[in-house]
Amino acid sequence: MKRLITVLSLAITTVPVSMSVAEPGGTGRPAVADFDGDGVSDLSVVSPEGDWRSRPGGGTTSGFSWGNGYQPSPDDQLTPGDYDGDGRTDPGVFSPSQGKWLIAPTRNTVSSYSVAIGAPGDRALPGDYDGDGRTDLATYRPATAVWHILPSGSGDDYPVTFGVGGDLPAPGDYDGDGRTDLAVYRPGTATWLVRRSSDGMLASDQAGVRAGLPVPADYDGDGRTDAATFTPGRSEWTIHRSGDDTVTVHRFGVAGDLLAPADYDGDGATDLAVYRPSTGAWIVDGVSGETRFGGALDVPVAGTYLPR
Repeated sequence: MKRLITVLSLAITTVPVSMSVAEPGGTGRPAVADFDGDGVSDLSVVSPEGDWRSRPGGGTTSGFSWGNGYQPSPDDQLTPGDYDGDGRTDPGVFSPSQGKWLIAPTRNTVSSYSVAIGAPGDRALPGDYDGDGRTDLATYRPATAVWHILPSGSGDDYPVTFGVGGDLPAPGDYDGDGRTDLAVYRPGTATWLVRRSSDGMLASDQAGVRAGLPVPADYDGDGRTDAATFTPGRSEWTIHRSGDDTVTVHRFGVAGDLLAPADYDGDGATDLAVYRPSTGAWIVDGVSGETRFGGALDVPVAGTYLPR
């Protein structure tokens, strides 16, 4: 059905800081939480008031607020993505109670826009489902296992049924064709089911831990999403690497940490990382020490890319 788009105002500020810059590299695919478009994920957080802050590799801390067009709600879901295809992450929010998305494209510093798609109880799962380099709006309805996808540049969304009750949605580019695949994780059997966009075939994989949380990402840098789970009680990451078909287990983080995996060094592979709200510290696997950026109630932007 046709979707209503409403234009709203926004405000953006920048503050210079001193920091080191990582050299980008890897597969050339857009990094998550990359607000300056340099191919490296940025340390970035969102406050309970809906204010976004990022510390990119370019040497500045940037701040963003929605202005008068947005009032935060407890059920809001953060939905960052590259909605305009410029290689930079755009702030986004999905409000299930209103069935509305709010997007702030980085190409346009004058206005944001809202799109009506979704309903109470839906989970926001934005991704590039059509492979055009722009993030598409998408929702998953757990009660019916129905996905609603609104391709970029189209005024019509379409429904797809994939999964069953109890499945956890886990979309990603598992076949490496540049398009987001429909996928679910079945925690009772630790089974992943993927509908490959490259050929439409169904692929299955038994990887991870039963009752674990799905944390799919490209951890080995081969351009394909790896099936992975996180076990909170043990802070244990179990990753099935698509590059060499091996399963690795890592213990990383402590109780109370918020997951924030992303490509912080620009090598094309997702790094294990957590945000520690109690101290505002970021801890990235392979990096000595920690970096403080954010407050006790802030949410790391990188973590919002994970299935919810």
